[in-house]
Parts: sequence; C-alpha cells; structure tokens
Amino acid sequence: MSRILNKEITVKDFKIEPSKYPKKEGDKCLTIQIALNGETYIIFTSSSVLSDQIQQLDKSDFPFLATIVQEGESFEFR
Repeated sequence: MSRILNKEITVKDFKIEPSKYPKKEGDKCLTIQIALNGETYIIFTSSSVLSDQIQQLDKSDFPFLATIVQEGESFEFR
C-alpha cells in the first residue's frame, strides 16, 4: 500500500471476501484492481474504511480516479 499512497490511481474493479487471516470474526479482505502509470496492479487490504467507501459506489462509477491517503492508522479514498 505504501507504494501507491498519495498517488492518483485509476480504480478499475474490486471484490470483498472473507479474510484468510482474520484478526477478529467478520474480517474482510478488499481486493482492488488499479492502474498506475499505465500498469495494472492488484492490492489487498483489510481497511474497513476503504471497503465501506468503495461499496457505496455503483458499478457504473467504475473506473474512477482516486488517491489513497492515510489518516491516522486508517486508509481512505480521496
């Protein structure tokens, strides 16, 4: 995640599944497909803030431009 923080990315798609490494019951893993500098990458995160934000979007909103920033110990889209 640190390699893409504060950089404008294109978010292409996502999925949310149960985490393979849950810290507590109900932990989810957010998989995000992004593009940065013309290259496509896959990012895995357990960030509940990112998960909540991305679920509020409609599939017709994809792809979209965003920047992932760190606020305290949380990550969020801007």
